[in-house]
Amino acid sequence: MRGDPWFAGLPVELQTDLQGIALIKHIKARTRLFSRGDAPSGLYGLLAGSLWVFSELEPGSEGLLTPLHAPAWFGEVGLFDGLCRTHNVEAGTDCTLLYLPQTLLTRLLEQKPHYWRYLALLLTQKLRWTFLALDELVRASVEVRLARRLIFASMGLGSLSATRDSLELSQETLAQMVGMSRASISPVLRQFKARGLVRLAYGRIHILDMAELKKVADVDNWLPTTKMPDSRLP
Repeated sequence: MRGDPWFAGLPVELQTDLQGIALIKHIKARTRLFSRGDAPSGLYGLLAGSLWVFSELEPGSEGLLTPLHAPAWFGEVGLFDGLCRTHNVEAGTDCTLLYLPQTLLTRLLEQKPHYWRYLALLLTQKLRWTFLALDELVRASVEVRLARRLIFASMGLGSLSATRDSLELSQETLAQMVGMSRASISPVLRQFKARGLVRLAYGRIHILDMAELKKVADVDNWLPTTKMPDSRLP
């Protein structure tokens, strides 16, 4: 977790307190961690492995929202409002998780309310990503949207400086993530392949030239700031 921008920026005291209430969980691939509508149970940190976050607007109808790669934090929304889980989360591979139970975390925050600010920074990081995703739907071309979604998937809500080159991602799943049909994105992916940006395989997309893909995504304008604020500052 020291490689995670949010956790690395926390005061040592808070890092220690969080570790003091944390439990380690191991889950097998394809295991459902929690579902949309479940009661909030706490905050999770992904230490090893990968997870899939699914949206489910109607029962039985899922669409992949994003993969998560270690290190990553998730599940903080219910900590703030006490309402149910918003998405389904499932293990894509065998995973190791750091689990902060809701009751223990709430008790810690009651004892040290100044800690709330640091949890708010984690929440607003996700909110920023949400706004960027909404902007894409209105303004970006298919080429730019696909480039950005591939970069986003390679980050897994982590850092732009720590991306993955091999994505366990089918073309059908990628189409779901951008809200388009496979027929609509296939020509653009073939263009990316012809330009040497990606290599397409069964159920997997390999990013061959991340630097050029970032140019296509117009990263400087898309992500004008990619660094988490130093949460240790008053």
